[in-house]
Amino acid sequence: MLQADRAAGVERSRLEVLKDLILAMLEYAGGQVKGKTRIHKGLFILKEDVDPDLVPADFEPSHYGPWSREVEEAIKELVKEGLVERHVEPGGDESPAEVYELTPAGRQRARRVIEELQKRGDWKEIEAMLKLATRAPLMSLLAFVYMFHPEYAERSRIRDKVRRYARRSTFFLL
Repeated sequence: MLQADRAAGVERSRLEVLKDLILAMLEYAGGQVKGKTRIHKGLFILKEDVDPDLVPADFEPSHYGPWSREVEEAIKELVKEGLVERHVEPGGDESPAEVYELTPAGRQRARRVIEELQKRGDWKEIEAMLKLATRAPLMSLLAFVYMFHPEYAERSRIRDKVRRYARRSTFFLL
């Protein structure tokens, strides 16, 4: 979808590209992701650490690291279009968690997007960042982002907690 559209001369909106990347991320995660934080950080590292032109979103420092208004809009649109379902899981000792899960139509579209991404010369880097974003413990993902992009951690409410985690863990061995 991404390269094929470009080759055909089709200009896609930033929102459509973001939606496709989110669908691909969800598919890569096994069909669901707990929390929007992973989605934001995953797209952020794809943009910052793989290809700035891949992710058409602007990120700003927020209470939990990089955050994007465009990513928020894309998530809402995917739910509205029925490509992703959102439900809330009870959190036990923690606050409830939002879970974003692909619908069958979303999974079908996600697979087409991944096929297109695999044609890119930088697919291995994209794949490595998708693994980090979807499979690493959330604190490891945050530690990666905060360590390599400290300017996005300046306003973080959990910056000290993430730093303590990073000091005592081997997150970088993932």
